[in-house]
This record gives sequence, structure tokens and C-alpha cells, in this order.
Amino acid sequence: MIIDNLEFSAFSSVWFWLLMVAQWGVILLRPMGIPVDLFRDGQAADFDTMIALQVRRHTSDWPIWAIAAMWCGVTTLIMVAGLYQLEIAFAGLFLVLPWLWTQFMARRAARHLDATGCENPGKVLGRLNFWNQILGLIVFFLASFVGIFFVTPFIG
Repeated sequence: MIIDNLEFSAFSSVWFWLLMVAQWGVILLRPMGIPVDLFRDGQAADFDTMIALQVRRHTSDWPIWAIAAMWCGVTTLIMVAGLYQLEIAFAGLFLVLPWLWTQFMARRAARHLDATGCENPGKVLGRLNFWNQILGLIVFFLASFVGIFFVTPFIG
């Protein structure tokens, strides 16, 4: 069968770690969709326009079907990881849940910027980037720890 030839090990795969590094590279280099260089310098001509567009994008409401589909997928991953102890489900959780949390933090920062009239966006985006970095450190540590749990029984 085709299913018998598929390998579901994730934590021992270099592709999982490359995907995780690429995902966090994008999250950390573009918090809320704005490049880090722009809000550190704040001298770009279209910086205010970019801030306004991203604030509008992050403060708009999502359709209920999109939220339901997203949480259905997350719940399925949690159940498969918890009940069946599948490594690929744990790896999926380490990719999806932190991304959702960073989106929640970006949405919160956008609502703050919208409420204050985009006053001092560099400080807000810098704080968002700092907390994204902290979350990234925690996620990489936990993924390594869980990966050791899955990989070490096969080494010995």
C-alpha cells in the first residue's frame, strides 16, 4: 500500500526544522506584515500608509466560516496528537498554534494602534516583535524537547 511507504516522522526530519525556521523568519522579520527595517528607521515615505493598511487588515472581522474551519483543523490536530500520539500531529501543532498566537498578538497591536490613531507605531511594533521573539524561543525549546521524546526511543 501507499500508506505503508509514507513516513510520518517530523522531528527527525530536516524539512520540518527548515519549515519552522522559515516560518519564524517571516514572523520575526515582518511583524504585522511590516518589515522590521521600516519601523526601526521610520523614515520611509510610505510607512504611514503601510501602517494604515495593515491596521485596517488586522482589525477587519473574519468570516465565521473561516474561523470555524480554522478551529476545526486545530481541534483535529490536538485530538490526533493527544489521543494517537502521532508525531506529525505534534509537529503540526508546533507550526499552527504559535502562528495563530502571533496573529492574535498582531490583531491586538492593530486594535491598539487603531484606538490611539496610529500614535507611535514604532514602539508598538517593536514591542510586538519582542514578544514574537520570546514566543519563538519558547516554541523552539518545546519542539526540541518533544522531538527528543519522539526520536530517542528509535536511536538506542
